[in-house]
Amino acid sequence: MAGSYFAYDKTGRLRIKPGEAIYECNNKCVCDEKCVNRVIQRGRSNNLCIFRTANGCGWGVRTEKPLRKGEYVCEYVGEIITSEEANDRGLTYDAIGRTYLFDLDYNTSGESVYTIDAALYGNISHFINHSCNPNLAVFPFWINNLDINMPRLAFFSLRPIKAGEELTFDYVRTDYENLSAAEKVSCRCGAENCRKVLF
Repeated sequence: MAGSYFAYDKTGRLRIKPGEAIYECNNKCVCDEKCVNRVIQRGRSNNLCIFRTANGCGWGVRTEKPLRKGEYVCEYVGEIITSEEANDRGLTYDAIGRTYLFDLDYNTSGESVYTIDAALYGNISHFINHSCNPNLAVFPFWINNLDINMPRLAFFSLRPIKAGEELTFDYVRTDYENLSAAEKVSCRCGAENCRKVLF
């Protein structure tokens, strides 16, 4: 990665802003696994716990130890499907009121080609709930696969997070105000700045 700077500081904390991409060292680099630019590849070092929320949002995820601002939390994983397949599955998921589809629309030159579906295949990240005032942000990242249409997704803390605090991110990345009333889903996050609409 000569001539550019890494996304992390020397302690492994993120130093880029939400919306920016992460390019970690890959199998073409001569560095070892201790390289400061291999944070996600080392896996998560925090203990996360699934719990039943009290606000009617179903299951959620909380951290069992404090997290620093900019700390790697986990990767959002699932089945990678085409956008066409995601549209078909989305109709089914909408009918049951539950979806774990995450469009990989970080390529600014056009529509997303792929979507991650974590409904049947995934990890603890699929239980992370929405908040209009989130404590996590999603970052696209690339390691060995550099296909611009197929980033992987990682959660990082936006601020210090206390042990036992629920982890949340903002599901809204599109213009929800142009949706019809029938398409809108009400938000139950309870944040002071709640938009009242999830998507």
